[in-house]
Amino acid sequence: IAHKDSLTGIKNKTAYVEKTAELDKKIAKLQANFCIVMVDVNYLKRVNDNYGHELGNTYLINACKLICAVFGENHVYRVGGDEFVVVMEGEEVSLSKYFVTQFKLDMERKNANESLKPWEKVSAAVGMAIYDPIRDKNADSVFKRADKEMYENKLAMKASRTA
Repeated sequence: IAHKDSLTGIKNKTAYVEKTAELDKKIAKLQANFCIVMVDVNYLKRVNDNYGHELGNTYLINACKLICAVFGENHVYRVGGDEFVVVMEGEEVSLSKYFVTQFKLDMERKNANESLKPWEKVSAAVGMAIYDPIRDKNADSVFKRADKEMYENKLAMKASRTA
C-alpha cells in the first residue's frame, strides 16, 4: 500500500524514489541502461473547474490508463498530482522513442474522437531522456533532462493552440 497511488493503483512517488536509488547503485557499478519519460497531464484544472473534482479524477485515471497501455503499468509511477514518470531499462530503452511516438499518436486519436467527453480525452506533454554515462552522474540528472524536454513540449503545445 505504501508504494501504490490510491487514485490510480499504480506505483507512487515513494516507489519512484526507491527506483532511482536502485538506478544510482547501477550507475555506480557501471551497469546502468535506462531511460526516463516524464508525462505531465494538461487541463486537469480546467476539467476540475468545469466538471468537478470527481470527473477530474476520472480524467487522471484515463490519462494513467493510456500511459500504462503504451509503456506498461510496471514502468509507470505517479509522482505528483498530474505528473507521471516512466522508467524503462535494458532492451526496452532502444524502443523508448517508439513508445513516446506511439503515446502521442494514441493521445491524438483519442482527442480526435468527437463522441468522447472532455474527461474521457487525454492531453499531456511528454519528455524523454536516456541515461548517458558521460552526462549523467545519477538518475536525477536523467529525470531533469526528461523534465526539461517535457516542459519544451508543453510550451510548443501551448504555442500551437494560440497560433
